[in-house]
Amino acid sequence: MTTLTYNYKRVYVWSLVVRFFHWTTAFSTIILIITGFIIADPPAINQNVEAVNSYWFGYVRAIHMITAFILVAVVIFRIYWAFVGNRFANWRNFIPFSKKGLSNIWHVIKVDIFLMPDKDHKLSDISIGHNYLAAFSYFLMTVLFFLQAATGFALMSQTSDFWFTESFSWVLTLFGGDILTRYIHHF
Repeated sequence: MTTLTYNYKRVYVWSLVVRFFHWTTAFSTIILIITGFIIADPPAINQNVEAVNSYWFGYVRAIHMITAFILVAVVIFRIYWAFVGNRFANWRNFIPFSKKGLSNIWHVIKVDIFLMPDKDHKLSDISIGHNYLAAFSYFLMTVLFFLQAATGFALMSQTSDFWFTESFSWVLTLFGGDILTRYIHHF
């Protein structure tokens, strides 16, 4: 009986910057979801103290907004890193321009999602890092993130004098006011 041996080569894929981005995004998303649900539907808390002495909802909003600013900064840095990072972090990996990229998307849908055999696919075509379908979904999530951030900053512009949030007040006009903007942000 013959034994097959494989020569594996260790490849350094996820740099420290990408790992930092990943975990910061994960923790920020969890914090934003929790505080977002509280802001959208605040619990009725009856307390025996003056409202001035019980500023918990203001803290929730502050945590939500600070976390949003942190997440925006990290995403902007990640976009920068897509141009200067290693080949696995490169922006070209996130938009499948090539015929090979589109073929890889079809292969992932066919084999990994529908569990169909693909006899034409070569072992050398397997992606190191993200496959093109996962990378393209990250690209779409980034586009949706910017929509989420723009609507959030637009809503914040109504109660803030900060120049950054006021620069997003045009989003309110784009969506016809704060009701649709709020709906899109909560969606």
